[in-house]
Amino acid sequence: MISGAPYNVLDYGSTITSATINATILAAATNGGGKVVIPNGTYTLTSTIVIPSNVALDFNWSDITGPGIGNATDLFQSGYYSSGAVITNIGTADLSHMTSNASVSNARIKNCGKAFNLFNWWHGSTISNIFFTDCATSVYSVSSYYSQYVNLFSQGTANSTANAAYYFGTFVNVENIQSVFVTGRTLGFQLSNSNGLKLLNCSAEACVTGISVINGCGPIQFDTCYIEGNTSYGISMYTAGPLYNCTFNNCWFYLNGTAILDATNSYSNTIVNENCYFSSNTNNYVNSDNINSYGLVNVTPGVLTDTGLPVSPTGYTLGGKERLNYDVVLNRSSDGLIAARTKVYGTTVIPFQAEGDAGRGLTSGIPFTTNTVGSGGTASIVITTRITARTHSSLLVYNFTVTDNTSTYPMYGFIFGTTVNAVQSSGKTITIGTDGNGQIQITLSSFNNASGGSSVTGVLRHM
Repeated sequence: MISGAPYNVLDYGSTITSATINATILAAATNGGGKVVIPNGTYTLTSTIVIPSNVALDFNWSDITGPGIGNATDLFQSGYYSSGAVITNIGTADLSHMTSNASVSNARIKNCGKAFNLFNWWHGSTISNIFFTDCATSVYSVSSYYSQYVNLFSQGTANSTANAAYYFGTFVNVENIQSVFVTGRTLGFQLSNSNGLKLLNCSAEACVTGISVINGCGPIQFDTCYIEGNTSYGISMYTAGPLYNCTFNNCWFYLNGTAILDATNSYSNTIVNENCYFSSNTNNYVNSDNINSYGLVNVTPGVLTDTGLPVSPTGYTLGGKERLNYDVVLNRSSDGLIAARTKVYGTTVIPFQAEGDAGRGLTSGIPFTTNTVGSGGTASIVITTRITARTHSSLLVYNFTVTDNTSTYPMYGFIFGTTVNAVQSSGKTITIGTDGNGQIQITLSSFNNASGGSSVTGVLRHM
């Protein structure tokens, strides 16, 4: 925490420019550090501002226009104080020139080449609450330790520049990368040669590639991140170098070309936990044999009939190490089996068997019901169950075969409370009511019963 009276830029010049801000920073650094306050306003800054240790810049949500997207001049650089001057440390390997306990916060920045070029940005240094628009690089940071990048937002294509909006290279030891967002870029994030990282509440949307992980990274954890609408890859980890122990926890992948492109090298140990969610991606994983567990793939629940078995969703290819769970209702005419859930292990399908007689068809009738066929030329079949009707909680699946004097009719679907979802009705109707004892009653109609030949067989299961 930097304490003491703040330094006001207007005390060091009548207008706010890069030069007056640098003069104010020098005054603070000469006295061991302090907070430099820039009044809220709209400014054009065309030369580099250098931030040394123990100096905090607060722009009070000013609007800043930089030197231009294609300009090689960095807007901010890390630096150090020495012999009455503040000097950039970019490319200076000497750790005595690292920047620590420094910060820049609360600004809207547009039209820059590199908005932040940081090197040896260490120990308690922070970039926070910055909104970037059309900056070729919002943050370029190399050799960072124990520092923070929090609440950053990058938008605009920056003239379709190919480099990442956020580049984090040679990062080690619990960096705080939190609530960092990018949209509309060719490449959103790039992580290179970095270890022990966690990206929390970060998001990459509407990019070509959302996040690229290269050059010997790991372990890295992506926690509660949102990856949406990236046309090529949500996460690309395709690299020839070692890449290991990348973990995805509670992440959402939606509408991406490929959600995760996994590494192909032998070091890879990618873990996608089951609380991740995949929806509407063209592919969920590529090279996924390197993934040793993975998230829940969104599959619309459905009904399979006869001897049909669940298949993987479009764009998902099972590998030897993978497991896929999703809900289906499985009706097989051979044995009347109804399974509420089916699991796929590798390429082996394992249906969950029904319990007792509730899931097995009988030679006549329906288990645990009383079946009544109405009289007359056009009749209804009333199925009285032993299930108490509960409007908001009764969930059943059914698979009936009705035979009358004219034909045989398959009827199957779901029942929730008093609502019927008839997947197959054969042109007949099915309604739900209750008997005099409050138990669920199912009515099937209308059938040709001129000769008294209507009957129903099948299975009904209370889920």
